[in-house]
Amino acid sequence: MGNYLKITILLYAIFLIGCQKENAEPSQSSPPPAVSQGSFNISVIEDEFMDTPVVLVGSGRQNLIAAFSRNFAGGIRTFSPLDAKMPVVMEDDLGNHWDVFGNALLGPNKGEKLEAINSGMGFWFAFGAFYPGVEIYGLGKEIVDVGQADTTENWSVATAYVAQGAGFDGIPALDEPTFETFEIINSDPSDPFYVNDEDLVIGVSINGETKTYPHKVLDWHEVVNDEVGGTPISVTYCPLTGTGKVWERQDESVDYNYGVSGFLYNSNILAFDRVTESLWSQLEAVCIFGELRGNRLDIIPFVETTWKTWRNIAPSPVVLSDDTGFDRNYNIYPYGDYRSSELISYPLLYQDDRLHPKERVFSIIIAGQAKVYRLSDF
Repeated sequence: MGNYLKITILLYAIFLIGCQKENAEPSQSSPPPAVSQGSFNISVIEDEFMDTPVVLVGSGRQNLIAAFSRNFAGGIRTFSPLDAKMPVVMEDDLGNHWDVFGNALLGPNKGEKLEAINSGMGFWFAFGAFYPGVEIYGLGKEIVDVGQADTTENWSVATAYVAQGAGFDGIPALDEPTFETFEIINSDPSDPFYVNDEDLVIGVSINGETKTYPHKVLDWHEVVNDEVGGTPISVTYCPLTGTGKVWERQDESVDYNYGVSGFLYNSNILAFDRVTESLWSQLEAVCIFGELRGNRLDIIPFVETTWKTWRNIAPSPVVLSDDTGFDRNYNIYPYGDYRSSELISYPLLYQDDRLHPKERVFSIIIAGQAKVYRLSDF
């Protein structure tokens, strides 16, 4: 692969340096907006970020949070948690009932949809590295000077924070995934389903079709090229940063299947497309090296939560099968105690110690800026 050889030569010529804080000063933080909570452990936070009024709804205990713009139909809506059955989670000031996908299921706007905010969960250190001094809900921002990082004409990021793991397709993506419908009434106690109640899953719903992608499989493959509701998508997950992202993989009738390049930026997966071999930052969904450098992907909203909660959202869910054609034990996490340790294996642009590096947090991203919410806020 042409780009693979070029990248390898370039990276081996670069001395990977560590990173450190420089001149960090805490900024003043304003008190957080009020949080309301219903009896089903669903909380609503109304906030504003980058001049955008937003609503976040979910439950930290259930690892379920979604974010939407409050701008709707020419006005700004006010929301409160709704004591109803999943997937309905909140009600607005006009009496509409909204589900976790942002659909109005009841009320004067029935059938309409809220605008989803680019968002998702992940390990704290990842957001601290990508957005130095990032604002934490209720705690504010830090003023951070990370200095000037060297770049090359071929890259849009500092190559000192790009590292090489496995080679192209060293971690195999799933290009022809198979699925099965889970029916709890037909489950065999002597042969339990491979996904457990507390396991995390990614759920995607497009045009009336919903599919489920368990972390257990994504930990081993990181990219699933699929189609949901007639839309070609790539479901991506980086086990090193704990971040998921779903994007469209078709542009102007070109099918850009994606694979795992083996390279990482800020310890986060760089996917590659199999048409141009350009490299794409998973967390930011932007091309940082190659023919398509600077191009951005169209993000698809998704829901990330526990398998137990997901079954309440999507009864009889269609689930990615563990019969992938690869010899993997999907009941074993491939990285030992990585999720709980302070270990970060690859260089970071900035390491923020305000939270434990592996604390799982939720972030919204607007206009290239991020704001982080702790699961305990919900």
